[in-house]
Amino acid sequence: MYNSFLYGNGLKVYTLFELVNSVEKVNNSGLYYNDFMKILLEASYHQRIFSYLFYNYWYCHICEELLSNRKSQNIIKNVCNKFLDQLESNDKIFTTNFDMIHDNYFNTKHLHGSFAYPLRNAMDIKYRDIDSKSFEYKFLLGTNGLEKLKRIDRFKEFSDTPFNRDLFYNNSTDYGHMLIFGLSFGRVEVMSDEFYEQYSEYEDLRLVKSVDGHIILKLELLLKQAKLTKITLSYYSETDVKNYESSFINSPLKEIIEY
Repeated sequence: MYNSFLYGNGLKVYTLFELVNSVEKVNNSGLYYNDFMKILLEASYHQRIFSYLFYNYWYCHICEELLSNRKSQNIIKNVCNKFLDQLESNDKIFTTNFDMIHDNYFNTKHLHGSFAYPLRNAMDIKYRDIDSKSFEYKFLLGTNGLEKLKRIDRFKEFSDTPFNRDLFYNNSTDYGHMLIFGLSFGRVEVMSDEFYEQYSEYEDLRLVKSVDGHIILKLELLLKQAKLTKITLSYYSETDVKNYESSFINSPLKEIIEY
């Protein structure tokens, strides 16, 4: 039995796979997540804001084409129940995902915000102005943990912040044994192996080296405060395990992680 649950894109991919293989009437255009991500990465290379709109539009598209019928909802409910059956309660469920696919069944806390739905115009993805020339989005695409943390921290005092504050700023919660599913803690690809070889002082900076380094940093703090006793990391292949071991090789969390 787990006391808390943190999930990422892996659960979305698994759920969409179950849906696409179970629902008879599926429009294949834009529904397959891996193909979509390739298009998104290409779009973001040409214009940042376009990637936000395109990603949000994709979610609205699958809501209309795939998620809106009763059969789809039953499949999603069954997926969620597999996890709820292993959880002590439904009140410590966190995600880095922007979609609300599981929100009807999980009491989900979105760490990085959520898509605008329905999406009526381009400005629906805007959260707040930062200054006269820039603004923050309702969901957070970012290069590394440091950038994400700074952007989340900027609005932590606002009651309407789209970035759930419980995990990062509530220091009284005990997370006990946490299950982590579908979150890779992948390495930031902006910097090459050659960079770390030449500047070894940056090798151990998990906050900037990992795309979710801010989450690693918070989990380490929870461990230090005795608010986290154990982590179970789910994996798909042995390659996943090796990647996880590499991500946590210099972290005190490695002592409480099981696979």
